[in-house]
Amino acid sequence: MTPQFIAGERRVPDIVEPFQRFCGGALSPDELPLAAGCIGRGPAVQYLAIRRAQAAVQDIDAILAAPGTAAIPARIDQVYAVACALIDRIRGESAGDVAERVVRYTVRLPDEIAAAAMRQLADKWPPIVTCQPYLSWAEQAAA
Repeated sequence: MTPQFIAGERRVPDIVEPFQRFCGGALSPDELPLAAGCIGRGPAVQYLAIRRAQAAVQDIDAILAAPGTAAIPARIDQVYAVACALIDRIRGESAGDVAERVVRYTVRLPDEIAAAAMRQLADKWPPIVTCQPYLSWAEQAAA
């Protein structure tokens, strides 16, 4: 069993419905029965949606290299997957530089995703709340 499958199996079932709403018909009928037989229909739908979103995620290094111009995915599930992948990159000695690049990309995302990502970002690396791009975003979001 892959780590992605185990992570999908452990996801909380109450977020399956939003994934179904955003992903629509993105799940192929041939994959769902197998996954549903292993972990149940709800978690299977959620897992497959997450897996598809992750598969469509752009090159995170490319986004970090050009956060002001990197493309933003069209689908909301993919936008969320990119935001999570970017936040996951914040660690170690380069955390500050990476966090600022993540903020420069995140301010361009849809408001709801940007707010959730900024919250996760501030939880992961609290000094980010003092950088100018974060402060500008917070001021605009509060207006």
